Amino acid sequence: MDNRLQVLVAALDPAEIILARLRALATLLSVEEVAAAFAELDVTDQTALFGLFESIAADIGVAMARDAEVPA
Repeated sequence: MDNRLQVLVAALDPAEIILARLRALATLLSVEEVAAAFAELDVTDQTALFGLFESIAADIGVAMARDAEVPA
């Protein structure tokens, strides 16, 4: 990975990075054509996508909890 990119990634808050992923997925699903395609998916596939939302949200919680820990 490019050194400049490594510095940028290290400077970003992990929760912000994960939240950006969640926002991107939500934005994608808000596009009418994508929402129509989603509606045509098998229930198992729809469940998998909502599971992805749940997983990303859990990752945000973990990252925020880690950042909230106070060193002894």
